[in-house]
Amino acid sequence: GIRDYKVTGVQTCALPILLFAGAPQKQLMLKGHFIGAAEALEKRWPDAHFVTVCREPCERLRSEINFLAVAPVLLHAGRTPWEWLLEGLLSTELRYCEREMAWYQQRSPRRYAIRFEDYRDNLQQCLNRFYEEALGRAPPKVVHSDRKRHGYTIDRSLAELGIDAKELTQQLEAYEQWRKNLV
Repeated sequence: GIRDYKVTGVQTCALPILLFAGAPQKQLMLKGHFIGAAEALEKRWPDAHFVTVCREPCERLRSEINFLAVAPVLLHAGRTPWEWLLEGLLSTELRYCEREMAWYQQRSPRRYAIRFEDYRDNLQQCLNRFYEEALGRAPPKVVHSDRKRHGYTIDRSLAELGIDAKELTQQLEAYEQWRKNLV
């Protein structure tokens, strides 16, 4: 099924990276939207730690729509109509947030959720906290260069796209409350 496909995809990407890096001395960290295959990934790699970066839903939806509107992979077939992006992403965003919250609320020392603004505003402090709390050790000595912030190539607001942000926020009120309470 699709979960097995995602596990195979992660394994296909991860193994060459780990071998090149000299596994098992190195650890691989994948950032991405894997919640649909989370249980299968956890079963395949029972010692793995899972980290998610939780962004305010309206901002994440705006980001996704604007990104996909100009995504190079999609542009080979021409521009995707805004209506298609809206219809697909609205329903998937609601389901994703609910599934993400449910999975990360299950108590496990190998599941760790980080607020996007903490990651964005102070990466080093965020990583220090993750290593200490989730992994029980100090982080490796790494110097993080200043990250440049880029605006969107296209930047449509949710209002411009006809999305009622208040309604979306109300639908995801439990998710946003959980997200705000993350340490």
